[in-house]
Amino acid sequence: MKELTNLKSSNSNNLLVVLPINKIEEIYLNECLYFLSEQKYPIDLLILSKLDDAGNALLDNIVKLPIINRSTKDKDGKIQEQKISAEKKINYCIEKTEKSTFYEVFNEASNYAATNNYKWFSVIEHDDVVDINWYGVFNTYAEEKTEVDIFLPITKEISNGTKVGFINEFCWYEPIGAEVAGVTDLQILLRFNCLNLTCGVIKTDSVKKYSENKDGLFYPLKESMKISAMYEFFLRSVYNDFKIFTIPRAGYEHRINRTFDIVDNFSSKLQPDLTSKPVEKGGINRDEAKFWMELAKKEYFFDHDRKLSYTNSLEVGK
Repeated sequence: MKELTNLKSSNSNNLLVVLPINKIEEIYLNECLYFLSEQKYPIDLLILSKLDDAGNALLDNIVKLPIINRSTKDKDGKIQEQKISAEKKINYCIEKTEKSTFYEVFNEASNYAATNNYKWFSVIEHDDVVDINWYGVFNTYAEEKTEVDIFLPITKEISNGTKVGFINEFCWYEPIGAEVAGVTDLQILLRFNCLNLTCGVIKTDSVKKYSENKDGLFYPLKESMKISAMYEFFLRSVYNDFKIFTIPRAGYEHRINRTFDIVDNFSSKLQPDLTSKPVEKGGINRDEAKFWMELAKKEYFFDHDRKLSYTNSLEVGK
């Protein structure tokens, strides 16, 4: 993994934010980058791009000046569309990636953070939005709670522009039974798949300790798990005494229920019609979907990737 010679840290190598990109969706991307540029805490942004040269040129133009649309009323009460440009510049660099799945590119992001001596890293998605205060709030909590390995925001789940719920917040519900308020424990996770990794801020040295190490690189997520590697990662982390703390502050908008003709494995989001799509378009049947989720509850005991697959479901995870 190479050094980021084109990225000079604006926060003393405290935090690296990583944005994987495999396609340009201008409205979503502009909004994502606008809110990154407006962060109250200075961030270093690494964009891992799977685009061709023309796509990277367009991407570079958007990063330099992200623009969002805002609806306002004029003095006569009529709705007017207004374009707003970001006032701050993003400290960023673009690097090419050859990865094809979210799990692979997340692992790549982890290694960039380690190679470039970042204490913390955070991976987000291009069609989501980070609250402008989130990374500043994280930094405040990190200075106080030095024992915490992963900080999560309360995440708003957004479907078709409407909030449909929250995630990461279960550890604050008294009836759920968390031993320590705000801290996720194994009993919660075994009952509920209730955490989302995107926009979480992860301590680089901590995650290296319980990752597979191969050829000088480390792999926090088990790439051969088809749809449940993030869930297994959280189970394994808690099992190994990671402290996962959810900051009681909404910090991320997670755009769910976006459907595409072909499943986009570059995204962490599971399409709602995943089990009804044909295999040639990336779909899986219900039995396989259930298998992967159940496997996560067994696999977290093992700290390495054993090339898991659905075809040998009678053997793995035992």
